[in-house]
Amino acid sequence: MVGELRRKVNDLIRCGPRHCVHLDDLDDPISVIVLECKTLNDTCCQVAQEETHQRMMCSSILTTMLSHLFIGLCLFFIQAAAVLVNIDRYKGEIQRTHNMFRSWQNAADMKYMYWDSDLEARAGRWSEGCRFEHQMRGYGENLAFMSSTGPAPRPRETIMDGMWNWYNEISLWMARSPRQRREFCGAACHYTQLVWSRTSRVGCTLSYCPVLVDDRGSTYRNAMYFVCFYSPQGNIVGQPVFTPGPPCTRCPSGREPCINGLCAGQGKFRNDK
Repeated sequence: MVGELRRKVNDLIRCGPRHCVHLDDLDDPISVIVLECKTLNDTCCQVAQEETHQRMMCSSILTTMLSHLFIGLCLFFIQAAAVLVNIDRYKGEIQRTHNMFRSWQNAADMKYMYWDSDLEARAGRWSEGCRFEHQMRGYGENLAFMSSTGPAPRPRETIMDGMWNWYNEISLWMARSPRQRREFCGAACHYTQLVWSRTSRVGCTLSYCPVLVDDRGSTYRNAMYFVCFYSPQGNIVGQPVFTPGPPCTRCPSGREPCINGLCAGQGKFRNDK
């Protein structure tokens, strides 16, 4: 391409009465074309400008493509470096915290929540992808993360802050009218999934993500990503979150063990998985 440009510049120079730059004095033929425009006649100058514009456009497009490719490869390799954090020491605390929140609702039909290893594995596969968005594949989901410009956030802090932030959406839920609550969970969907009476199983994981990407394309570096999957799934339009009343008086199996005001039997509500 450089040889072709030099030939065209020579042709352009011959169109004008004089030239002020010798081709061998510059390494960039495009710069020569621009400089020659200052001395050539109008016709040659117009051709030179068109040549320059075309070459600059090609260069700009190529640079953009290479930049996008580079960013994409960087994100691929960074996300491939995600680390699934061992949270065995926190599983009991996660389960107890979920059940504590659920027992605070004074619900007649609130199920006790058990840990589920299959849900844990599914949540792990999702958190390792380092994408802060919902999977939407038939399970309830609650997501949270913490990022830092310094040392990585501490695992327990990320986990506990995540669960408390979900639960604190109760204020947003209480501000909704009864009609609004029947229609949709609004900005309180984390809270409602957390205390959905029919949900009886939970599995959570924590991944360290060098770069976490949200559904808007924003990125967060040095992030701890906490994911919980639930079954049966909550937030079903048209169904109540729970039934208020004396604890364990409307358990799905009738009489079943009651642990801290939660229905702890293996009975299921109709239409539950």
